[in-house]
Amino acid sequence: MLQAAPAKLDRPGSVFAVILGGGQGTRLFPLTKDRAKPAVPLAGKYRLVDIPISNCINSGYKRM
Repeated sequence: MLQAAPAKLDRPGSVFAVILGGGQGTRLFPLTKDRAKPAVPLAGKYRLVDIPISNCINSGYKRM
């Protein structure tokens, strides 16, 4: 059985991560009345956008 070789980047620093955090925020309405959805606080310490940023950093993507 043939296995695919792991993908290898020619230039290791050439990958950008794009984090999409838009939308109307209708399901979060009371929280999004005065702020953008990515800026909604989570657990009093973080913002919603902090989670995908942390995931990218921990996965080795430093450019966002």
